[in-house]
Amino acid sequence: MSNILEEIERARLLMVGLDHDEKNRYEDTRRFITRQSVYNILYRTIIHLLPAGHPKVEFRLLMDSGSFTDSKSITVGVTRYVWGMPHEMVFSVLKALTGHETEHVRSSDFEVFKKFQERVAEDFQKRVYQFHPGKILPVNTYHCGIKLGAHLLNSTEDGRIEKRLVTRMRGYLKHVQFMNALIWQNQPVNGQNPLMEFLFCITSMSVTGLKSRKWGDVYGGTEMDRKLDEIRPLIIRAINEPTPQGCADVTFEIYERIAPLVVDLFMQDMGAMSVLPDTPNFSTRGGEKKSKQDSASSGGGVSTHFAPEQPQSSSDAEDRNKNQKGQSGESGKPDDTSQDGQVGEAADSDQDDPNSQDSQDRNVHAAGVDSDANEAENGNEAGDGKQNEGDEEGNSDADDSNVDGEDRDPEGTENDGQAGAGDEDDTNGNGDRQGADSQNGSSDDDPNDLTDKSEQRAKEEEELVNDFLRNAQNDLLDDWEKDMQQIKNEELRIQREEARKKAESGDLTERELQDVLKGRGVPKFSQKHAIIAPRPIPDHILHSGKMLSRRLKQILLDKRGYTARNRRRGLLDTNSLWRVGVKEYDVFIKRGKPDDSTYVVEVLVDNSGSMGDFVKNGKRKWEFAREACAILEEGLRGLVPFRIVLFDEFSLAGVRHVVVSDFGDVEKINRTWSVDWDTGMANADSISIRIATKELLKRPESKKILFVLSDGLPSSYYNEKDAITSVKNAVRDARKQGVTVIAICFGSREHLKKNRYQYQQMYQHGIIMTEPENIPLQLIKVLEQEIKR
Repeated sequence: MSNILEEIERARLLMVGLDHDEKNRYEDTRRFITRQSVYNILYRTIIHLLPAGHPKVEFRLLMDSGSFTDSKSITVGVTRYVWGMPHEMVFSVLKALTGHETEHVRSSDFEVFKKFQERVAEDFQKRVYQFHPGKILPVNTYHCGIKLGAHLLNSTEDGRIEKRLVTRMRGYLKHVQFMNALIWQNQPVNGQNPLMEFLFCITSMSVTGLKSRKWGDVYGGTEMDRKLDEIRPLIIRAINEPTPQGCADVTFEIYERIAPLVVDLFMQDMGAMSVLPDTPNFSTRGGEKKSKQDSASSGGGVSTHFAPEQPQSSSDAEDRNKNQKGQSGESGKPDDTSQDGQVGEAADSDQDDPNSQDSQDRNVHAAGVDSDANEAENGNEAGDGKQNEGDEEGNSDADDSNVDGEDRDPEGTENDGQAGAGDEDDTNGNGDRQGADSQNGSSDDDPNDLTDKSEQRAKEEEELVNDFLRNAQNDLLDDWEKDMQQIKNEELRIQREEARKKAESGDLTERELQDVLKGRGVPKFSQKHAIIAPRPIPDHILHSGKMLSRRLKQILLDKRGYTARNRRRGLLDTNSLWRVGVKEYDVFIKRGKPDDSTYVVEVLVDNSGSMGDFVKNGKRKWEFAREACAILEEGLRGLVPFRIVLFDEFSLAGVRHVVVSDFGDVEKINRTWSVDWDTGMANADSISIRIATKELLKRPESKKILFVLSDGLPSSYYNEKDAITSVKNAVRDARKQGVTVIAICFGSREHLKKNRYQYQQMYQHGIIMTEPENIPLQLIKVLEQEIKR
């Protein structure tokens, strides 16, 4: 493995310009992050990290994108600083990014964030006009205040949620610190934008405990430097707050301390904050309801900082104790009794690097950094569904620290919290620093000492991070090897699963297709399997699907037993006579031999252009069809093999099939709801019916059922007579071979009345004419009837 510092430098060169070799490295990273195995492991980690019972979220993994979440979906973008680096390092960063965004879902609150922004914006606007009354400004000062508020709370909230993450899952600590070290290395200050570099230094202090790289060289001894030393205890308090509101309150104190300086810097360059975002990298309502695990972890936090969190002077300690709000703590220690931690919104702040494009990357990356840390620990274990992340760092320590802050001895809290980070920090020569020489030396400075202590501290901090990165190669080696082995195992599992699905797939061979299409006048046929992007299922679909599943289980159980109850004919069941009182007349039982029939279902869904028409309640026809298929999928999964296919026809492309769900798909994902439905042009129902019939005949099940969902007469024929005759012959041939064909025609009452005769000609029987909103009910009803027979 190459030296980490060398890899950082090579990745940095990718930012400057890509030569041939570097482009190859970039492409190598892109190919790695698009592996299904990488996606699967990260997605399982998200599910593992979220509280029990939390709705599933959609997950996207993108190259060269920001990282963010709205609680319903999580997007992780690969930070540009790791492009071209070895896969194990890239995966470490991805785990941290994923964990960071997942922790936002658990712990952050967008409503608190918005109120904080408004509070800062109002005060900032007043201060600007108070110091410069009557001056007409070329910028919207209120909006600038909104951006300022967003950046400050992004920074401290990132620190807070990262600390929560590594406190609960200690194995993520090394990965969080590794990511933050990469960002810190790649974002030195240069003196070109003092205001932005000052604000981003607050971000750096929130997530790493260090001022920005080269800060002492550029700004050492300035008012900005002294102000950072002054607010450091407040930053420590903010990232240790147990709630989003507590973090916001302390962050406002930070704002009040720096506001005069920020206003002065702003008046010198009113365009300086233009690159700042005005929103957080999250839009969630977490942080209010805590799980038992969350409550436990609020006792003592593991620090993700490279320097200890302890205040460095008595004045710092007094400042901290003044704002403890009832939490126990020593004057010389930060509020570590909170479960909420340190490195949280580093990503958000990182996005806004003082330099325009790098600013965007920093914000994206910082958020990502924190997320991947979580993923790092979980990445290896989550795939097995086990919550062992904390084991790597020592679960006994994690348990010790999981005590409510109010009951915890502050001395023990600080020791435990720092011990968690100490594995990394001590290797960097961090143990003896006490954080004093990193941030707060001002109170101890000798006025006669002309030594530039800021520059000295900057050198020490740089060496601290360099030591961590050098040692990380050994410290993270085991984790990286496990990660790569886990990815390899997942790829083998995917290969085995693909082989199984191929064997069980309904796809026809080229020869089988030619047998079906020969002499049918079809110039071309194409088929593809839909791209699945897992999405949460609406409650009404999930509920209806579960009801269908329960009813089908009972039906199948009755058929396999000697007695079938709740039938509408047979012998009277005296135990069911009570049902007559509620107007339910299925009070008979049927005795006989068990029915060992097996079933298989295929659903053909018309995907022609007319399916895009609006019909009722602002919904299109295809949306009603999708709901019906999604319910069917939920109800059939694990009971009856099924295949769902969209069909249409283009004049040049010929007949097209899109396989939404195949017979061999067993994943607990509603594939129908996770597919983007793009309607086509025309439809040739007879061809699709013949292909589906052939697919069903390949199956070993004894009873085969084919549903055809369409909104009217097929359009890809010479005339109406040709359409009716072609479909009629296809349906007749299917039924002769033992396939039950059921047609469901949907549309307005006028439409149904107009097409009733044609449908009777095409299908003869097994026809359901219904309005779109009734498709799910009718589909379920007919399916139950067919299986009951």
